[in-house]
Amino acid sequence: MLIRFTVENFSSFKERQSFSLIPGRGTLKAEHKSKPINGISVLKTSVIFGANASGKSNLIKAMHFGKLMLIEGNLSGKRINYQKFRLDNEFQNRDTRLEYEFQHRGKNYAYGFVFNNDIIKEEWLFEITKKKDIKIFERDISKESIFDLEYLFNLNKNNEEKQFLNFTAKNTKQSIILK
Repeated sequence: MLIRFTVENFSSFKERQSFSLIPGRGTLKAEHKSKPINGISVLKTSVIFGANASGKSNLIKAMHFGKLMLIEGNLSGKRINYQKFRLDNEFQNRDTRLEYEFQHRGKNYAYGFVFNNDIIKEEWLFEITKKKDIKIFERDISKESIFDLEYLFNLNKNNEEKQFLNFTAKNTKQSIILK
């Protein structure tokens, strides 16, 4: 289940904006929210409403775009085709950020990426617990070691599996997301 979606510099979204399914402090019937996972309950349903041209469709487009990038990636050598915020020229040179927080199989996760029309600059997946965030993997092209796969290496003691992870990371193009 989706906990929160965050978007920045995409279509009509200039500054970082979040769509949250975390219930407010008001009274809510138990059947309106999920069972808590690590203390986080999520609304089972939500409605997006607002005036015409207020960003409702663009929120859905941003969610869908991120899903397509994750599932299909982007062809090597091709520009990443999307619209940045166009009403401020300064934002044409800024990166875009999409992040999903979600619940899956009894755990909470945060997955996101930062990109522009040419390259994926950052990508991450964290498990969110009450005490700390556990880095499952991280990609950051500004660091000497672009990929941090330590958690995955610790899960896979077999040398063949470690070699496969290294091979996959080293051969992941900067213009596509790790699948």
